[in-house]
Amino acid sequence: KINDCYPYDNIEKWFKKESLRLLKKVNFWYKLFSDYNVKIHIDSSEDEEVNIFKSIAIDLIKGYSIGKEKGVMVSGEGYFGYYPHHIFFTWGKRSADYYLNSMNIHKNILLSGYPYNYIQSDISKLKSKFENKGSCFTLLLMDNAHSFNKTHSHQLIYTPIIESFYRAFFKLILNNKSISLIIKSKKPEIIDSLPLLHNLYDEAKSTGRCFIESDSYGKTSLDFINITDL
Repeated sequence: KINDCYPYDNIEKWFKKESLRLLKKVNFWYKLFSDYNVKIHIDSSEDEEVNIFKSIAIDLIKGYSIGKEKGVMVSGEGYFGYYPHHIFFTWGKRSADYYLNSMNIHKNILLSGYPYNYIQSDISKLKSKFENKGSCFTLLLMDNAHSFNKTHSHQLIYTPIIESFYRAFFKLILNNKSISLIIKSKKPEIIDSLPLLHNLYDEAKSTGRCFIESDSYGKTSLDFINITDL
């Protein structure tokens, strides 16, 4: 039917093209769910059009899609198309309220609580370790995701900028024996995805005054407040 339609302007051409693409993508997921008898699909990805394709397909086979809150939700009417799920898990009532006020499907919301292993370890030993290495001033560094921004959907911190940012702090540690550094990344793979800095990081780490928290999800920046100066 759509192939038999003849668009009159550029908008209709675009609409026809996107409609055919939508049908093709939905058909892929419909076949996959049907062939493998999938009735419940869990997907934690956010802000991706594939979520919409999957949700339409799971609807057609009368199944259920499940999503979850990955990071702290903020207020506002955004998140359009972020979570097109039948069932959505949030960390608490505040997140649930934000979700209800967003432009998303609101069918079933469940409060699961904080999902990560939040056990505040004894980090005072880390402070003592720094002091034994001659440090008298500790910096707490928090970062965010980075990208070369080759797509229009997400514009993050430009990768060369965050490389320069880290390089400056690693050199600061190497050149100042009285300063120590704690890095609390948003995600554990952020440093790993900057190969140009690996040698410099290893050198800074070898001083005993540079620490990167490996449990990015289970720890918060607040955990390190009492042992840092800035």
